[in-house]
Amino acid sequence: MCGSACNEGDVGSLVDVLRDSILDFEPDVCLLNEACLAQIDRLWDRLDLSGFTTSACFGATSGHSRCPGRPAERWYGNAVMSRGVGIGRPETIQLPNAPRVKEQRGAVSMTAALRGVEATISSAHLVPGGRYTEFNRRQLAELARIQADRAATGKVVIFGGDFNATPDCLERFTGPEGAFVDVDHERPAATCGRRKIDYILVDAAHFCGLSASTVKTSLSDHRLLRGRATLDP
Repeated sequence: MCGSACNEGDVGSLVDVLRDSILDFEPDVCLLNEACLAQIDRLWDRLDLSGFTTSACFGATSGHSRCPGRPAERWYGNAVMSRGVGIGRPETIQLPNAPRVKEQRGAVSMTAALRGVEATISSAHLVPGGRYTEFNRRQLAELARIQADRAATGKVVIFGGDFNATPDCLERFTGPEGAFVDVDHERPAATCGRRKIDYILVDAAHFCGLSASTVKTSLSDHRLLRGRATLDP
């Protein structure tokens, strides 16, 4: 969303664009990164008023933000929305981070009843490459371990977000031993500039009929990534 840096905590036009996109595409799951808590609260309210009831969770990351609210409450981070009823408590996933950096990246996860089946859904935002390449790889490895453990127990698993990594770096998820498949693996499209760094991954044991598309927006430095997958009973 680039809700803080690009949009300075805007709870007006940015939220309206997201609401209209969700109502247009009608997803069962929505994964958001770089979101202000105030924006998620506003989006949830506006979707509810439009008859699109969801369950949702938010996981804050540390660092300076331009989000609205009192200084100690300008939270921003990752969010998950689902059309299914939430089950149990959300979980914040801690990932390896470089010491003394302003923003400690991570993920947030929840379980929801997705079309009658319990599904674990997570949204992650990992550090960029360059000076933090080592930590990006460590975060990818830890995220892969956590999600693979979930899939190994037979759970329906959906996760994604801004991994700040190109498809060749996702061998742990999608390689020969991987339990997951990227919804746009057949024709991967750039999601930020000329690079594909945003993903929607589903566990290969429960999903088929995968496809995806990207949508440009002037309100973020990333494109919207829309994915489709059929839950195989």
